[in-house]
Amino acid sequence: MHHQLVCTFALVAFALVTVCASSLTAQPPCAHDLKAGEDAAWLAQLKEAREAYRRAAEIQVCRAEALVGLADVERRRGKEDAALEAARAALEATDDERILAEAYFQLGRAVEEQGWKRSEDRQILAEDALRRAIEISDGDHRDAVRALQRLYRETGRDEELDQVQEDNPGVVATTASSRKELVRVGLRKRPRQVPSQKDVGDTQDVEVITAALEEWTPPEDSEAPRFDTLENAQPPNKIEAPQPQFTEEARKARIQGVVIVMALIDEQGLVGTTDVIAGLPMGLTEEAVDAISRWRFEPALDADEEPIAVWYGLTVNYRLQ
Repeated sequence: MHHQLVCTFALVAFALVTVCASSLTAQPPCAHDLKAGEDAAWLAQLKEAREAYRRAAEIQVCRAEALVGLADVERRRGKEDAALEAARAALEATDDERILAEAYFQLGRAVEEQGWKRSEDRQILAEDALRRAIEISDGDHRDAVRALQRLYRETGRDEELDQVQEDNPGVVATTASSRKELVRVGLRKRPRQVPSQKDVGDTQDVEVITAALEEWTPPEDSEAPRFDTLENAQPPNKIEAPQPQFTEEARKARIQGVVIVMALIDEQGLVGTTDVIAGLPMGLTEEAVDAISRWRFEPALDADEEPIAVWYGLTVNYRLQ
């Protein structure tokens, strides 16, 4: 009898431990909406992203992270006041340092989009937010560093700019135009392990693609720079862009997503070599690259407004109606 009781207790204890472990690893119900918001933002489906983040923000455990995502989406929609409101709400909803750093960054970016040259108060607000993002992340928030560099450069604060560049060697501020190209496809920096180029393939995983794009460097035999490493340059301007076709196989399988390439655009605005960063199966990558090779641009201009060859990120978005 005693042996039976011991066995029964042991089984009950095991069941309790199993249930507790399962509960600890289970995702909250709002995690689905967070993922849906992130995926929609990645595909520049801003209305869908906004709705998903709003749903997630109604659940306390997801509220802060959802509000950060909402701030990003509202800013990209041109709703800077709504972005500021969401970022401030996120700051009040958490003490998680990772989320706090991103919320402060979104606050600074919203003020930037409003125009931080309009008043000294805006500059102070943006500077404080961006510095907090950098401090909380121990200097790892490179996007916040770039934004702070832009603030100092655009407001003529050369000494502060020099100090930021000295404190953060290797971080180059993007120009407004190259920043918009990245924002257009919804790229956001996050902690990750950088994959090798051959590991990307047909993936649509946001973290893998973002890492591959951020770490991509021009081929050794190319003298052309990445456009987003240049200062005071003007981007290529698309003037002719034949659209790729869905393959029949991909249409039947209802494949959707993005193809992203780094393309060499020469001084005449012609596309040369392309390097696929993110692809799609069933012939869609090949169709996209073929179409991109026939695109025509007004060439990029350097700081002296002279045409230059650059490597530039281009995106094809496959959507079924």
